[in-house]
Amino acid sequence: MHTFRTCLRTMAGAAMLTAAVAGVPVLALAQGAAQPATQTAKPAAPEKKLAEGEYDAYNAVAVDLGKGDFTKALADLDTWKQKFPKSDYATDGKALYVQAYAGAKQFTKALDAAGDLLSGDIDALFPNPKDGPLVVLKVLLAVSQSTLQVQGATPEELATARKGAELLLKYTRKAEGYTDAQWTQLHGQVDPLAKQAIYMSTVSPGVEALTKTKNYDVAEAAFRKALQDYPENAAVAAYLGAALVGQYKVHPEKFPEGLYMYARAASVDPVAGSVTKEWQAAPAKSLVNYYTQFHGSEEGLAELKAEAVKSPTPPVGFTVKSSAEVEKDKQDAFAAAHPELAQWLATKKALTEGGEAYFKDNMADAQVPVKLKGKVLEGKPACNSKSLTLALSDDKTPEVTLVLDTPIKGKPTAGVDITWEGAVAKAFTATPFNLTMEMELAKIDGFEKTACVPGAPRPPAAKKAVPPAAKKQ
Repeated sequence: MHTFRTCLRTMAGAAMLTAAVAGVPVLALAQGAAQPATQTAKPAAPEKKLAEGEYDAYNAVAVDLGKGDFTKALADLDTWKQKFPKSDYATDGKALYVQAYAGAKQFTKALDAAGDLLSGDIDALFPNPKDGPLVVLKVLLAVSQSTLQVQGATPEELATARKGAELLLKYTRKAEGYTDAQWTQLHGQVDPLAKQAIYMSTVSPGVEALTKTKNYDVAEAAFRKALQDYPENAAVAAYLGAALVGQYKVHPEKFPEGLYMYARAASVDPVAGSVTKEWQAAPAKSLVNYYTQFHGSEEGLAELKAEAVKSPTPPVGFTVKSSAEVEKDKQDAFAAAHPELAQWLATKKALTEGGEAYFKDNMADAQVPVKLKGKVLEGKPACNSKSLTLALSDDKTPEVTLVLDTPIKGKPTAGVDITWEGAVAKAFTATPFNLTMEMELAKIDGFEKTACVPGAPRPPAAKKAVPPAAKKQ
C-alpha cells in the first residue's frame, strides 16, 4: 500500500478548507458590527472605573486595533496589563487580546486567550446592552477564524474552538441600535464561518493523528465520531477510509470498510458531499490502487461505488474479498466442476514442489486417497498390456503409469477416459514427471479394449546352405 502517505497529504491539503468563508475578514466584520452603536472613547460600563492614567493605555490599544496594527496592539496590551494588573477592565483586556492575537495570525494564542472567557457565560462578563454583544461577537469571530488556521491544537484549544463556534452559530443577543434585519444579515455573514470552524474542530484531532503521529486507531475513532455529525461529508469519509487502510498490517479485516469509505468519498455528489469534483480525483485514484492491490482486479469496483453512495456506512455483512479469497473461490468452483482433475493437480503440485523426498515421506507404498481420472495414451505392451500410460492434466502429456494386477486380455483403447480409486503409489520420477501406481484392473471404471489383431505370418526361415565339402560324397 505504498501510495497511502502521498494520497493522505493530498487529501488533507485539499479538504481542510472547503468553504470560501476561510477568507472572511473577521476583524473587518467586527468593526462593521460596531458601527450602529454609538461608541465612546472610554468603555461604557458605569459600574467599572478606569484607574488614574488608565484611559491612555486603553485608548492606545483601541487606536491600534482600529488601524489594524495588531502587533502594536499586543505590545500596548502588555503595557496596559503591566501598569494596571488589577484593572476593572481586565476582562475587556482579555477580549482585546483574543482579537489582537487573531489579527496578528498568532492563532494558537488567540484560542488560549479565549479559553478563560468561554469557560463560563461570556455574556455575563459583558453585560452592557449597547456594546456587550459586540464585544462577545468579536471574540467569537476571532475564535472561529483561528480555528480554521491553527494546526496541532491541544484538546483544550479544540474545546474552546468548538464552544466558540457553536455559540457564534446560535448567538441571539442583539446589540442596542441594531434592527432584527441587520442582526439577521450579520448572522448570514458569520454563520458559514462558524459552521466551518465547528467542522474543523471536529476533524482536527483525526487529521493530526493521521498526518503527524500516524496513530490510525485514534484517527479512526475521531472520524467515526465526525461521521455521525457529518454523514454526507465526502472528506470525512475519505479520512476514515485512510485511517482504516492505514491499519492494514495490524487489522486487515478493516480494509474492506476502508475501501467502502474511499468509494463513497469518490462517488457521492460533490455538492452534497461539500467538496468539488476535482477534489474527488484523489480518493478515486487511491480507491483504484487499493482495490486492485487487495482484490486482485477491478472486478466488482463499479458495484462497490454504486453501493457506497447509498449510505454513509456499509451494510451489515459488507466485505470485499481479498485476492487470496478470490483465488480460493475459483479453486473451489473448479474443484466442484472437475473434482478428479482438482485432486490430481493438488497431488501433482505437492510432488513437483516436494520432489522425491515428499514422495518417500508421504506417498511411497501408500494408497492414494483420492479418486483420479485420466486419458489412456497407450498400453505396454500394446497387446495384453501389463500397464497403462495416462494423461491427467491434459489429453496428451504422460504423467501416470498404472501397473495392473493382471494383464489386459486384448488391446486397451487409446483416447478413452478412465477413473480409478485406491491405487498404491510405488515410484516417482521428477524428470520427466511420472508417478507409478499399482491398481486392480477390475476396479477401473470406463476402461475399454479391443481384440488383439494377429500380426502377418512370418516368412519361413531360409534354409542354411550346405557347404559343398559337407555334401555326401
